[in-house]
Amino acid sequence: MLSTLSKLLVLTVSMLMMNTSLAATPVATVEVPLNGQSNEQITPLLTTGLTKVMARLTGNPQIAEQAAVLPLLKDPNAFIEHYKQQATPSKLSIAFDQAAITTALNKAGIATWTAQKPVILLWWITNQQTNKTLLDEAQANTKIIQQAAIEEGLPLRIPLADLTEQALTDKAIFTAVKPDAIFQASAKYNANVILAVAANHTADNWQLNWRLWQVNSSQLIAQGQTAASSLTEAAANLLAAINPPLAKIYVVSAGEAKKLTITFKQVNFSSYVQISKLMISFKGRLLETNGPTVRYELTADPLQLQTQLELINYYPEQTKNQSLDLVFVPH
Repeated sequence: MLSTLSKLLVLTVSMLMMNTSLAATPVATVEVPLNGQSNEQITPLLTTGLTKVMARLTGNPQIAEQAAVLPLLKDPNAFIEHYKQQATPSKLSIAFDQAAITTALNKAGIATWTAQKPVILLWWITNQQTNKTLLDEAQANTKIIQQAAIEEGLPLRIPLADLTEQALTDKAIFTAVKPDAIFQASAKYNANVILAVAANHTADNWQLNWRLWQVNSSQLIAQGQTAASSLTEAAANLLAAINPPLAKIYVVSAGEAKKLTITFKQVNFSSYVQISKLMISFKGRLLETNGPTVRYELTADPLQLQTQLELINYYPEQTKNQSLDLVFVPH
């Protein structure tokens, strides 16, 4: 007879494989400037919009240069849900079918982001004349930045900015090679990635200096600068800039795939749902459930698999066994 956990798996897998919504998502909704184009000249703009969505879904800003996507870009109408023209400012707002685009990209052999993404903790200080402000949830600017993250498809958290954290407003901390003070303050937020931004704001300009770290390894993933005349544009540029370096780490590509057997220990219902979802994305096959222990078989790159499992707080069990029978336990 099936165990209770096995029965739950059948139900969970069935639910996860259902497409529960056909509505356009922020990631697949873009705006393209209009410069007096006629209806006959709309198609190139649709292609531009589709390219932008593909870049978000893959983390590859040069996605249009790949031969595999050229046939897809030639027929943007195949992925459009709806579009409309707006007068002020003159632009074309386009909503694409994200699921259809993702499926087409995967069939073309191109890896895309899955629903399992790294949680980004944003430390943002704004320097304006003699004032320095640490971003918190209550500020109006926070909504603008969070909207940029939603449109890029990246989960973003904002620290509480309590009295202890307010002491971190020294720009030197934000530009350090390894800001120990920020890492220590971040421990309680359970994030996978830290994004530190030092912003300079004048009347008509935003200049951002940013650095991106992986929490577990304390590795500096990327750093850069961006400038814009508005916070909306600056935030959009920032989130688009961190998408590619994050994708290199967290997007599951072909890699050096090996046939693996994986054992998960100390599994409860909550972690079971997360594991099941991840195993579906890897096309894993359930071998056995035995109480709080679950075993799968799959073909994957072990390093990429480990990176994905870290996102749900499962880590390799410390063992001297170097075989392809991997054991993961919750952190």
